[in-house]
Amino acid sequence: MSTEKAGPEKQEVRRRTGYRELPAAVDVQAASALQSHDAVVLFKHSLNCCHILAANQPFEHLTGFSSDELKARPLSSIIDAGPNKKANQALAAHLLKKKEGAAQAEICHKDGQPLYCAVFVRPLFDAGCKSDFLTATFLKSDDNSSGPNPLISAERAMEFLATMAHELRNPMTPILGHAQMMRKLVENGETGPRMTKLLDRMELAIGVFSRRATLLMEVSRIASGSFKLKPELLDLTQLAAEAVDRHRGIADALHIPLHFEGGPHVTGAFDQIAIEQILDNLISNALKFCDEKPIEIRVGTENGFAILQVTDHGVGIPPDKVDGIFNSFDQGSLTVRSGGFGIGLWVVHHLVSAMQGSITVNSAIGQGSVFMVKLPMGPRT
Repeated sequence: MSTEKAGPEKQEVRRRTGYRELPAAVDVQAASALQSHDAVVLFKHSLNCCHILAANQPFEHLTGFSSDELKARPLSSIIDAGPNKKANQALAAHLLKKKEGAAQAEICHKDGQPLYCAVFVRPLFDAGCKSDFLTATFLKSDDNSSGPNPLISAERAMEFLATMAHELRNPMTPILGHAQMMRKLVENGETGPRMTKLLDRMELAIGVFSRRATLLMEVSRIASGSFKLKPELLDLTQLAAEAVDRHRGIADALHIPLHFEGGPHVTGAFDQIAIEQILDNLISNALKFCDEKPIEIRVGTENGFAILQVTDHGVGIPPDKVDGIFNSFDQGSLTVRSGGFGIGLWVVHHLVSAMQGSITVNSAIGQGSVFMVKLPMGPRT
């Protein structure tokens, strides 16, 4: 048990909870949460049940209960998770499993009226491990209508942030490992072929990290509505060849043949960043699902349109998933080499649409997929 002196924030949490055995790290997190302008409740998990330790003033105003009235009450006193309350069951599951997440819930006001809320659950950690303490933030909804629910976007955002952290961390592991190995080689006076091989691998890992970071920037620009095209006269054949070269190192490491077919110069008014993102995402997608079979990238023209086609001969997309393949966080429920954010094709679709083009996919299970992008070659009006 830590003997450090409790600061003002910790004293405030302990005053609110009456619970003197809060771990030091949990004290700090709980204090920060309870100081929020949103309605927040601090729970303690024990014996498959959650009890309220404290609620801040915004939650008191939201529900009409005082913190003293709520203290030590079980979760069920404010959230009915009965058989007819499926949304509330989802929230109860997050709390009982000490799992971070979001849910829509109906809670009880002191006067008996229902309150519809989006609820965000966050476990509190002690020494890097989940403790028995959690916070839940309640955001009141205007009604219980069946219209578009912003909670869905919030849940997806949380899912995306978790995936983002994981996928940005992945390429950093080999980068760190290669740096440590190179340090040992230098200390031992070795700077020959082994060093060159390690540098090549590090360059690949840094390239993966850079592309993922760039993808996140594009997602942010699209989602915020700040994405603007900057068309200029470009050769699509050359851009596609450069994209193939960027991925050739990864393809060679995975023993996947990359074939590029580019006719005469396909020149048009394109946005370079958008084209590069389209190429990178389509090729990366093919590498994930090609089942180590060859990938073909073709550039050409057809009826005044520039054509970009990426073909793989891998696992294919289930028929019931094809229509939603361009939705964010969707990889067609495929798991083969399926690392990444699951938003690459969503970005491609938005970028192609912004350039007044179209994208189609033809796929068959066990035979692979063909993605075809058609872009007008004239200047955008």
